[in-house]
Amino acid sequence: MNAKLNISAHVKTHILSLIVCFALSISANLKAQDSGNISGTVVDAESGETLIGVNVVIEGTTKGTSSDLDGNYSIRNVETGTYTLIVSYVSFQRQVITGVEVSIGETLKLDITLQQETETLEDVIVTAEAILNNEAGLLRHRQKSISFSDAISAENISNAGAGNAAAAMTKVTGASVVDGKYIFIRGLGDRYTSTQLNGLELPTADPDKKSFQLDLFPSNLLENIVTLKTFTPDKPGNFSGGLVDIKTKGIPEGFFFSVSAKQGFNESASQKNILLGEKNSSDWIGYDNGYRDAPDIVEGRSNEDFPNDVEARFSPEAAEELDEIAKSFNTSFLPEYSQAGLNQSYSIGIGNRHDFSENVKLGYSLSYSYGMNYSAYENGRNSRYELLGQYEDTNSLSPNLDLVDSKGTQSVDAGLLGSVGLILGNSNRINFSYLNTQSGENSGRYLHGFWEQFNSDDIEYRSRVNQYTERNLSSYQLSGKHTFQELNNLQVHWKTAIQQNGQEEPDLRFIASEARYLYDENHSPIDTLYGNSRSQFPRPARLFRELNESKFSGTLDVTIPVDLFTQTLALKVGALYEATDRSFAERRYEYLQGRNFDLNQLESEEAFLNQTGIIGYDNADRPMVGNYIVSATTNRSSYDANQGINAFYGMVDIDIFEKLKLATGFRYEITDLETISRDSTLSDGDRFGRIDQSDLLPSILLIYSINDNMNFRAAATKTLARPTFRELAPYVSFDFVGDNLFRGNANLERTLITNYDVRWEFYPSPTEVFSLSAFYKNIENPIERVLRFDIAEKAESVQNVEKGRVAGIEVEARKNLGSFADFLSPFQLTANVTYVESEVNIPEQELIQVRQTQDNPELTRSLTGQSPYLVNLDLSYLNPKAGINSNVSFNNFGDRLSKITLGSAPNIYERSYSTLNYNITKAFGKHFSLSFSASNLLNPDVTYSQIFKGEEYIYQQYKTGRSFSFGVKYDF
Repeated sequence: MNAKLNISAHVKTHILSLIVCFALSISANLKAQDSGNISGTVVDAESGETLIGVNVVIEGTTKGTSSDLDGNYSIRNVETGTYTLIVSYVSFQRQVITGVEVSIGETLKLDITLQQETETLEDVIVTAEAILNNEAGLLRHRQKSISFSDAISAENISNAGAGNAAAAMTKVTGASVVDGKYIFIRGLGDRYTSTQLNGLELPTADPDKKSFQLDLFPSNLLENIVTLKTFTPDKPGNFSGGLVDIKTKGIPEGFFFSVSAKQGFNESASQKNILLGEKNSSDWIGYDNGYRDAPDIVEGRSNEDFPNDVEARFSPEAAEELDEIAKSFNTSFLPEYSQAGLNQSYSIGIGNRHDFSENVKLGYSLSYSYGMNYSAYENGRNSRYELLGQYEDTNSLSPNLDLVDSKGTQSVDAGLLGSVGLILGNSNRINFSYLNTQSGENSGRYLHGFWEQFNSDDIEYRSRVNQYTERNLSSYQLSGKHTFQELNNLQVHWKTAIQQNGQEEPDLRFIASEARYLYDENHSPIDTLYGNSRSQFPRPARLFRELNESKFSGTLDVTIPVDLFTQTLALKVGALYEATDRSFAERRYEYLQGRNFDLNQLESEEAFLNQTGIIGYDNADRPMVGNYIVSATTNRSSYDANQGINAFYGMVDIDIFEKLKLATGFRYEITDLETISRDSTLSDGDRFGRIDQSDLLPSILLIYSINDNMNFRAAATKTLARPTFRELAPYVSFDFVGDNLFRGNANLERTLITNYDVRWEFYPSPTEVFSLSAFYKNIENPIERVLRFDIAEKAESVQNVEKGRVAGIEVEARKNLGSFADFLSPFQLTANVTYVESEVNIPEQELIQVRQTQDNPELTRSLTGQSPYLVNLDLSYLNPKAGINSNVSFNNFGDRLSKITLGSAPNIYERSYSTLNYNITKAFGKHFSLSFSASNLLNPDVTYSQIFKGEEYIYQQYKTGRSFSFGVKYDF
């Protein structure tokens, strides 16, 4: 794990890389301070495809260039002034662009759309102001794309003041952001969403989830984010809600350097005493430096190698060994209150481009981002209820637990992204990128209150957790794109990646106890005694968990233009290979009580934890042992896993008639997925989780162009969803004593989804769009959260249910308000609404349990995690002359099923709430800007609850608090 690395050396390497790039870029940039650049992308107005080899020349000069295989062009070191560009390409109308103004040290972004040649061969004359909007270019590409897609450009991200990719995704139709980092598309859970970086799927930085943490991508690195809603055979088949493809900035058009800093305040945490776990000197950088590692004395010991109290009573050597083991662990066990600082984030980015000749160009960029944030809540609620008796005869649920919940968290996220690109002529491009993310989270939790099994007002249940979680991800990507003009512009695009991610939880500490209050004859409290009865609680414990995962992936895509009569069709074939390996290990050490020591006689948990090892000697000078530590590790809590994916596809894109386009094909995916528990005593059915399956995934899409600004689309596709490694692994985990356990299920199968989509879309102007979509999904063997009754723990788990369905509509509008009144022209309103209905069959085994207490139970329920509606509203104000950029956004989602409950008790839903955020940026000159943001302004209760006969029963409830931040940024 990265926690074992030399941290200072690791940080110095990152800083040194930035310094070297800065020095190289500055030296190259000094030569061009009295000039500027012109760059952009050239696309076909009819197909939306980029054009290769288009000539772009400055009229009256010898300066010019031609577009590369991505349709990009760049004319560098142009003296300041106003120019006219001449754009020409075989079979396309010649275009003359007037009013092109070049400023010192600036790169003018000028995207060009060419019309195919007609009988009228006159030049098309336009002015630069009409085509400078990069968002317009992305909308044009979306309009001509064969897929149902939604996109957000770097320009729009900047205008919205979004600090990272997750914040930017709140503007995408049908997207909701969970916990500020995970993306749900069309209300479907993370199982049905796939995340790619530059066209290759990312492993999650959270091994218990499928979704990637998008907040790790700073917005200044993004070129665009495209969300595909429909499957095409050239994309992975494991998505149904959406595929989010994050494209980072490639070869820059010229030198850039940016640095930013933000300071933030959260009203629930900042400058307050919050509950945190034990701190370490390296926590500030997201690493544990080994301080929380298990002591050397217990490394390599099996459970049988630990002495016990019986041995210690008769052997001083055994007692001394118990004493040494117990005292070798960190003495800090319980979480403690400590003052939280201000939230803060920093980023630095640099890049440049060197044109060695007309045919050889090299570009590079490097960016580092860092953030530390505090969050906390006090007086939250965590309760559990159950149904006692018959459903029809019972008027209320009975409490099992009712606890006051307090939690604090310090989280650190750091990310390094570097890329190098080489352009060889107009036909060859090679890119390399490196991504490294590191996150560390220190949290403390304290729950106390009523537990039904005590049945006494004088006894309070208490549970404390001291936890540190470290996650890391490294990704190395190498890709190439080549065009063979002599073969009718045949294109070959290949990508490969090596990715490693891991999670470590060193020294997770928890203790559960009872507090017995003692009163005098006037019922005034006089003392408190603590207990830890083995019959009621597990023993206090320390856990060490470590997960490592590596992934190799490679893709090959070949696009073959084929002349067919009077038309040219695009035939595309390709393949994918992906191999993933994971190992997970858990060690558990428990505190036992010596015969000379009784926790039930102590005045605090601290007193128990301090009475460790040898606590004295008896009259015979024999050592007396208080509490001591033994290993309670079980092989069942550790597993290994691997997954291999092989895929092949073929598809064709052809214009059937003048306005009707067909894209169709199939993808053949072979899945070989296996998890293996390290507990060899399990039966094969429980020990081995295996999916060995081949699937043929067809896709057919039709696009009818009603006119130049209006399309109608229809699609029918088949996709799949696989269980995660954690869901297949049969070990048990829990949040706190008394809560539901979670156990994996080795018998899961993959899910198949048949998708039907239609969309009408209208583009009244280059920056506006209106669309109406409808979709239906038929789901075979969906994987759902359930309570299993066929295992000893009666744990919450996952299993395949028979079938499910999802149906919904989406409405999107992006409108500039200047059409209503001139003074409203700086305002743009973006609104999208998604309405979804979902349904799955309840498993028969669960229905058997429900019918014991309810006569006519429901036979179906909604999909877990499925929101019935999503609303995203965004109002932007952009005034370039004043340098003001402002944005207010609103989001709301409907109640979504969170957990399945026992018997006829109502299921638990995450209740609807609204979020409101505001951001404003003011530029000062060309290089400096200040920003202010306010998030979670409504500060709603985050509530999980049950509704029974009209009354709400809280399962969990807390507030996260409002956050405010000020930032400064320098761009060069």
